[in-house]
Amino acid sequence: STSSLSGKESRELNIKRKIHLCIWGPHGIDGQKRIWLQQAAKLNKSIFDISWIADSTSTVTGSLLEHLKSIPHVRVIQSPFTGMALPLEDLYNNPPSSSNWTTLFRTLEDFELQIPKLFATEDDFNILYHFAHERLKSLSSNASLKDLTPQWCRSLYETLFNLLQSNNCDQIIYGNSRDFSFNVIITDTARLLDIPSIAELVNVHLHPEIVPTVIVGPSHFAIEHKSVADVLLANKTATSAVIISPGVDLEQFDPLRVEKNTKFDEIISAKLCGDLSYASSDRFGFIPCVLIGYIGRLEPEKNPALFLMAAYELLKRYPFARFIVVGDGSLRHELEDLTLRLRIAKAVQFIGWVTSQELPSLLAKLHVVVNPSLIYETFCLSNIEAMSMEVALVTFAIAGIGEYVEDPSLNFAVNQTQQEFFSVGTNAVVVNTASPEAIAEAVFYLIRNPSVRISLGRKGRETVMRGFSVDRQIMQYSMLYTSLFTTFHPNI
Repeated sequence: STSSLSGKESRELNIKRKIHLCIWGPHGIDGQKRIWLQQAAKLNKSIFDISWIADSTSTVTGSLLEHLKSIPHVRVIQSPFTGMALPLEDLYNNPPSSSNWTTLFRTLEDFELQIPKLFATEDDFNILYHFAHERLKSLSSNASLKDLTPQWCRSLYETLFNLLQSNNCDQIIYGNSRDFSFNVIITDTARLLDIPSIAELVNVHLHPEIVPTVIVGPSHFAIEHKSVADVLLANKTATSAVIISPGVDLEQFDPLRVEKNTKFDEIISAKLCGDLSYASSDRFGFIPCVLIGYIGRLEPEKNPALFLMAAYELLKRYPFARFIVVGDGSLRHELEDLTLRLRIAKAVQFIGWVTSQELPSLLAKLHVVVNPSLIYETFCLSNIEAMSMEVALVTFAIAGIGEYVEDPSLNFAVNQTQQEFFSVGTNAVVVNTASPEAIAEAVFYLIRNPSVRISLGRKGRETVMRGFSVDRQIMQYSMLYTSLFTTFHPNI
């Protein structure tokens, strides 16, 4: 059922009921999920209803579901595709044209036995999605979903169609994938229901056959990237683009208002800095136990191994440095093994994901945050969260990051050797060479120059306050969603 708006709100928006947003976010926490969580918490509840389609049976979504529990008005819907049983006999008799199943399996029984191996990766499922998409495209203009064959293709679409329809979804929101993916089923189904689909650019690898109603990019870099521009050019009447940069809650991420968190005190004192109680600052002239942080998914594209190798190099120069890795992902065990091989395990603490409520308390403990990512960062929310907490940032000024990391400052001179490794901007240190040594030199410079580190932190917060507040972001999303609603429902 739908809910009515108050008289004042309906007059302002010229609509008579709430707008129901459905977020397709079945997997674990990342920057995009945290942006959606911000929306879920801060969008006007008298105007928007929000449902979140998640996979509650998966261990990787545990932290996501914990976050969602803190927003009680958001309805969590179990993804119907978790453990979904496609009609195997029909799938065997009508395989995707690109498969070689007919030569691999002599009988249906052989096929059923090999299903776990056959669909071991996401790419294997993408074969099914692509075939189903092509079959849907082949239908005549006056045909309906009931006319779609084979049966297993129809099952895919009918399952999502019924889910979105039964939950009164006015708009479906998802994050784009790097390759052909289930997103094509989402955009196809949205068109069948005549509701808008909204693709958030998690990365800049937009598949040309997956065409949403609106593409939301966090930066000019993201929207202007060739893969995105090509989709926009080829589908001028079907899709459009808008830039909405991520935002930070300036009250929550305020170094003067941060709440004390004893959990992080115990981690730092007992597991990281306890062995430095004997250390004398006279030997090096620096403060002992400088805390360096990494915040992000532990995945190849985020380059967390480079952070650990930089930690190894920095410890040669400053043995009192300690390192906190915030986040989780497929590389965690490999990274923990790497700390053992580098013999730096005692100086590094992996703490997994922390909630948005806990993150400011942790950032308040850090002296420097390092972002080692080198591959097409569309924006990086964790960077501006650190900047908002006045924590000095060391990063590569690539892609979307270059839109808020400011040019080198004449106020902070570095020597010629240092310039090969890094430059000091007005609000961050920019690493110039993709090497552990360069990152280590940049962090070491901030350790030796605390006044620079403090200045960068303050300028970083000023940058966030000028252009990246969560209130600004929520206002832009609210305008987008209401505009789409009135376009698709002109008489409501």
